[in-house]
Amino acid sequence: MLDEIGIKCRHIQVDVKTERSKIYAHPCALDAVPRMVRKNVVAQLANPRTRLSVALALEQGRMNLHGWVYDIETGSIDALDGATRRFVALAESPTTVAVTSRNLRQV
Repeated sequence: MLDEIGIKCRHIQVDVKTERSKIYAHPCALDAVPRMVRKNVVAQLANPRTRLSVALALEQGRMNLHGWVYDIETGSIDALDGATRRFVALAESPTTVAVTSRNLRQV
């Protein structure tokens, strides 16, 4: 019985690996990854604002929040500009902020 379960599990693992490789081999899936990463950065910026200490610091003008995406292939960093809701090269715009204490409605 346990041998049968082990064999079935190995088949499932192989099937998952095969399907995953098919997905990542498809050019559309690879193109979607950078968009998904950026959407995740935007979504994650909401989490710290639910903490009382962060919300208070933002309200008092003592804190800004930044959303960055690091490209491991190029070494570049893109920063979320909360005013335009677009990612810009941090090297070209080093003062870019996702959420400023002056404008809590960003992002």
